[in-house]
Amino acid sequence: MPDARSHLRQAQHNRDLIESLSPVSTPFLDWVVTVAFYVALHRIEAWFAGKGQHFESHTQRDDWLSKAKQLRQVVWPRYKELEFQSRQARYQCVSFDRAFVQGRLMDLLDELEQEMDTLTTCPPMTS
Repeated sequence: MPDARSHLRQAQHNRDLIESLSPVSTPFLDWVVTVAFYVALHRIEAWFAGKGQHFESHTQRDDWLSKAKQLRQVVWPRYKELEFQSRQARYQCVSFDRAFVQGRLMDLLDELEQEMDTLTTCPPMTS
């Protein structure tokens, strides 16, 4: 099972992929949306790993995440929106508006990451 630092490294790796795709011009906005969700997932997994927890499924993670007092107000709704939009990209073949991805979804990810930075038991990863 990956430790907190491993999840933080994966989150940064995924964040770097978003930057390399260049959301301002890429035709692959569906992948930006999908990868943004996985950045959020690994940031959350890092927090839980720091507490000795690991999840085998999205359902299991959702159950714990929805009940975690520190995460319910800011992290949970942003995570669920990113997950929903990722599912739209992956399974519903939704074409995303660039302004929506850059404004709404990337803002949600930034807010989630800022909140996780205040809660994490390990220092944030740097490139």
